[in-house]
Amino acid sequence: MGAEFSYSFQEGQWLEGTPYRVVRPLGAGGMGEVYEVDHTRTGTRRAVKVARKHADAPMSRRLLREARALRLIEHPNVVRVYEAGMLSGERPYFSMELLEGMSLRTVIAEQAPMMHERAVRLMLQVLDGLSAIQARHLVHRDIKPSNLFLDHRGVVKVLDLGIVKSIQPTLSQSLTKEGMVLGTTKYMAPEQLMGVSVDARADVFAAGLVLAELLIGRKGRKEIWRRCESEDGFGDAPPGLVSAIRRAVARDPTLRFSSAQQMATALRVWVPAPPIPMPRQKTRVAFCLSTACKPPDPRREPSCRSLRIVHHAGWLWGIQIGILALALTAMVLATTVAWKSTRQPSLDTSGPAACSVLLERP
Repeated sequence: MGAEFSYSFQEGQWLEGTPYRVVRPLGAGGMGEVYEVDHTRTGTRRAVKVARKHADAPMSRRLLREARALRLIEHPNVVRVYEAGMLSGERPYFSMELLEGMSLRTVIAEQAPMMHERAVRLMLQVLDGLSAIQARHLVHRDIKPSNLFLDHRGVVKVLDLGIVKSIQPTLSQSLTKEGMVLGTTKYMAPEQLMGVSVDARADVFAAGLVLAELLIGRKGRKEIWRRCESEDGFGDAPPGLVSAIRRAVARDPTLRFSSAQQMATALRVWVPAPPIPMPRQKTRVAFCLSTACKPPDPRREPSCRSLRIVHHAGWLWGIQIGILALALTAMVLATTVAWKSTRQPSLDTSGPAACSVLLERP
C-alpha cells in the first residue's frame, strides 16, 4: 500500500467485540487490513485480518469465505486460521497464526538466482500446500511470491485465499461473475486473464512462474517463455527441470500438469533424497561359564547358561580383554585346587578299623 493509506486501527487500540488488542499494523490489501495483535486472555500473539472500513457486501463475504476455506485446510504449508467473527460495526475478521520470516518476493529479490536444488525444495512446499487446497476442490487463483511466506524455520506457507474459488459450484454461491478478472496480472494463466472459468491448472501456471523466478530472478512471463525455449535459459538447471517448468507455464492448459500434486511428483526427482542414517554397528559376544559347553553353533543360540554382552563395536577390545582376564583367572584357580588336592592324605576305608570309625556313634 502507498504511504497515504490510513489504517483503521492503531497501536494499543482494542478490536471491539474480540479479545484482541492491536500491537502494530502488518499490511493491507484490496480487501482487508492485517494487524499483529495480542490475545488479552492468553497473552499469545496472532495476526488478524479485518475487512476494509468501507468494504462492500461482496468484499466482506469474500473475507468470510477465505476464513472458512482456511479452516477446512489443516496443512503445515497453509497458514492456520483460529477463529472468525464480526467486529462491532459489522466488519468481518478472522485470526490466524503470526508468521516470522519473509515472503518469497523478498527471497527472490535478495537471493535469486539460486541453486536449483533449493528452488525446487521451496517450490515443493508450495505445491504441497496447493495440493491440500485442491483436495478441497478449491482454486487459489492468486499464487504469487508475495502470497508465499518463508518462516524462520524454513517452512513455506501459502497465504491469502481472498479470491479462492470452488470448482464445485453446488457447494457455494460463486462471487465471481463471468468475464470478471481477479488476481495479479503478472502471474495469471492466459485463460484467467480472459475471464473464463479456471481450475487447478491456473495455480500450476502461477507456480511455474514462481519457480522460474527462484531460478533466474524476477522476470516477465514473456521472458520466462523465451528462456524455456533456450538451451541455457536457466543456467545450470538440468534440462529435465527446464522441461517441467515449460510444461507448467504452457499457454494451453491441456498441456500443463493437471494438478499441483502431479507437478510435485515431476519435481521431486530433482531433489537429492536425504541420506538414510545407518545404525551404529553392534556386536554380540557370548561365552559360556560351563566347561561342558560345546563351541556355539553360529546358527543357534548357545545351549548352556551363558553371559551375553551386547555393546557397541567400539567396546569390543575391552570385552575381549575382559574375557581373556576371566579365562586366565579360571585357569589359575583350577591349577590351585588341583595342587591342594594332591597334598591331602587319602582315607583308606577298606580295613575293619576304618569301618568301625565310620560306624561309631557318640
